[in-house]
Amino acid sequence: MATKTRESVSVVEMKTPVGPVSFAASRDGLVKLGLKKSAADLIDELEPEGYVIDDGENAVAARLRKELERYFSGAKVAFKTPVVMRGPAFHQKVYGALREVPFGKVVSYGELAGLAGSPQAARAVGQAMANNFAPIVIPCHRVIGSSGKLHGFGGGLDLKRALLELEGVETKG
Repeated sequence: MATKTRESVSVVEMKTPVGPVSFAASRDGLVKLGLKKSAADLIDELEPEGYVIDDGENAVAARLRKELERYFSGAKVAFKTPVVMRGPAFHQKVYGALREVPFGKVVSYGELAGLAGSPQAARAVGQAMANNFAPIVIPCHRVIGSSGKLHGFGGGLDLKRALLELEGVETKG
């Protein structure tokens, strides 16, 4: 059984054009971001993992809130907020590579596999995307099928399309 953390996090809920967005940040970085989730929903997920919920907003949370406000206003944002990486090593490599895909650009699963150093691992990239704990900041909405069509997104394809359109990307199907 894994040891549970006792790390303190600030939890912030924002109203955005795509619905509520909530996130938790420790002093080291973003721990989790939930699309279409209230702060209460996110806290319900974090407490069993052993996180301690702080009152107020720490410096990392304040920075991310400002970046998200700019992002949702349509500004070209390169998220600089640190992320507390977790998951298998391959997923972390994929998340790191994906953070390098710029605002307004998309990559296929195969292209992302190559960027992560494993060009034959497109299916494994899909698994990493399915387990993304910090969408938008780790921009899995920017990953599309090799045909250019939208595939899989935890928040649904309508939300994926809305995020891409916010970035000026025309979408297919």
